[in-house]
Amino acid sequence: MLNWLRAFGEGHFGADPERLNWSHVGSLEYQVNLLKQIYDFASVEAARDLRRQ
Repeated sequence: MLNWLRAFGEGHFGADPERLNWSHVGSLEYQVNLLKQIYDFASVEAARDLRRQ
């Protein structure tokens, strides 16, 4: 999944850079927020695992 996300990002998240407009910015901002939520959740889980050791 991470490799796919990396490739998707390198491909401009499926958007043509020559045709971007402000509606794309809102969509990308939403996706970035979702990725931050996933990262934050994973970070908390990792910290919990470390404390259990």
